[in-house]
Amino acid sequence: MRNLKILVADEQPVVRQGIRHLVEARPQWDVCGEAGNGDEALAVAFDTLPDVAVMAVSLPGSNGITVTRRIDASMESFRLGY
Repeated sequence: MRNLKILVADEQPVVRQGIRHLVEARPQWDVCGEAGNGDEALAVAFDTLPDVAVMAVSLPGSNGITVTRRIDASMESFRLGY
């Protein structure tokens, strides 16, 4: 069974570090990438295909809600083979 891949996106590095610390305390969870703004979050999501995204609502550039919707729409297309 493979580990759960988690993307962490927040503009504050200390927040990302804290979330990474919590995630890595779980044996079957891995942080697959981090992002400090919306554009980075999209790029990391497309590169790593995370299972879960822990996303701040307020991100520089595209906000977390917009980014989450774009990731979800892209992943749905990927799952359906478009």
